Amino acid sequence: YWIGIEIWSPYIELYNLYNLYDKIINQDVRTLNWDNVPNIDVTIAGDVLEHMTKEEAIILVDKILQKSKYLVISIPICHMPQTSEDYSNPYEAHVKDNWSHTEVIETWTNYIVNFFVRGKKSKIGIYWLTNENIN
Repeated sequence: YWIGIEIWSPYIELYNLYNLYDKIINQDVRTLNWDNVPNIDVTIAGDVLEHMTKEEAIILVDKILQKSKYLVISIPICHMPQTSEDYSNPYEAHVKDNWSHTEVIETWTNYIVNFFVRGKKSKIGIYWLTNENIN
């Protein structure tokens, strides 16, 4: 069962999200009432955390990991500015546009169980997180 969350309603139609997910929620993931979300096996936050402050990202990751066994994050790990004008979408601006691999590791060191970074000049990092003990 796939649930998608999209803040910008025109993207729901543009990318045909109603046909890609069993349920689509048109809301800001930061204001979502996570108590109304069923327990989840895996959550994917791709192209999400750079659109908020670091503090908001930390809070969101904590909320997700209270509901989801695993969280996969895909995030730019270099200076990557982007404005809302880049896509005619007020939510496309990168609020924190300078995450680094080191900062991601330091921020979520207690949750990260694995990661993939292609090399020292990689622009995207992929991180696998959980709040459960992995042996």
